[in-house]
Amino acid sequence: MHAAAARLGGDEFALLIAGADRATAESVVEKTRRGIQEAFKDGPAAVTCSIGCMAFQTPPSDAAAAIHSAGLLMLRVKRQGKNAIVFDTFHDPVRVPVPRVCAN
Repeated sequence: MHAAAARLGGDEFALLIAGADRATAESVVEKTRRGIQEAFKDGPAAVTCSIGCMAFQTPPSDAAAAIHSAGLLMLRVKRQGKNAIVFDTFHDPVRVPVPRVCAN
């Protein structure tokens, strides 16, 4: 398993976890959320972390397709309220993977 993190802009970040199954991804995402809350627990205001976790069963046609899909997932997460985590599977219409739904 390999991981890389990047700031997309503002308060949006991406974490790429290559070679992870769903259970591993869920564990990494939950530990990340808890770590962020722990790091800011003594601050002047409560800090929450909303996370969208997108699984790619097949590679997207390009990076823009991956980022667009992740952005749509984050809109879903933010509608659920603060401190939420939502899992989903990416379906690239160009590559047409076999549908496998992983959303909670």
